[in-house]
Amino acid sequence: MKKSIIYAIIFVIAAAINLQAQEKITMLNPNIFFGGNFGLQFGSITQINLSPTVGYRFPNQISAGVGLTYDYYNDSRYQFSTSAYGASIFGRYNINKYLFAHVELENLNMAQLDISTNPITNISTISESDRYWITSFFVGGGYRQLIGERSSAYIMVLWNLNQSTKSPYSNPIIKIGFDI
Repeated sequence: MKKSIIYAIIFVIAAAINLQAQEKITMLNPNIFFGGNFGLQFGSITQINLSPTVGYRFPNQISAGVGLTYDYYNDSRYQFSTSAYGASIFGRYNINKYLFAHVELENLNMAQLDISTNPITNISTISESDRYWITSFFVGGGYRQLIGERSSAYIMVLWNLNQSTKSPYSNPIIKIGFDI
């Protein structure tokens, strides 16, 4: 599974370099799209999510693509911070102009968290130990609102069919993003 993540990352980087080098071709091909999700949470728990995507719209209402994910997490209550990173492959079927079905396979590298409590002071501490890969398989659908001729914002409701105790998600998962 690690090889598939490496191949997906190499594909996204190569595609970005190729598209940048051949900007005229990209401008002439309206089937290629860019987008992704961006999330922020501030307070005692700070979380920052960056999830860029690149994809291709096929003529038969199907689109597919790849994405990268980076999550930064900081819990000031325990003076603890960590990050998760990975890649995904997704497919969408446009039911009509606004509704779509979505499937996605994501592989994330995460830290195993160790929580210990001092029995005398009753103070808990969190530390990071081994890292591991976790695979999530999402299915669901979404609503897309056109912003312009070639861009849209969307909201998706997804279920992780590979839910486990180590999963960073709880069902349902709501994603808000954009495509250009």
